[in-house]
Amino acid sequence: MSTGDPELDRIIAELRAAFRVRTAQEIPLIERHYAALKAGIVPRTEAAALRRIVHQMGGSAGSFGFPALSEAAIPLDDAIGFALDQSDAELVEAAKGWEALVDRLLVACRAIQEGSEP
Repeated sequence: MSTGDPELDRIIAELRAAFRVRTAQEIPLIERHYAALKAGIVPRTEAAALRRIVHQMGGSAGSFGFPALSEAAIPLDDAIGFALDQSDAELVEAAKGWEALVDRLLVACRAIQEGSEP
């Protein structure tokens, strides 16, 4: 990801590095919120917290040149948004079906940490 301007490239590299750090910090938060949601522990609060992370991560990932993470976040963000309109019991039940979406998101997060995402 080069702009041809060394100073701008340096700034972008710093922002991408900061995004990598933030993504690493959010992996355990995603896992914790998702586990609590599936267990039915304050489902609406956990779902909202999970969605906030996923939504911000997805938008930022695209901006920083991590398309796989952005693409992984979108369907999970949509699923959570739809489920938040349901009852708590329906929300918990829906969350149990998001395993593949959460796994895809976490794989994309870890790829960024390992440097295998561009």
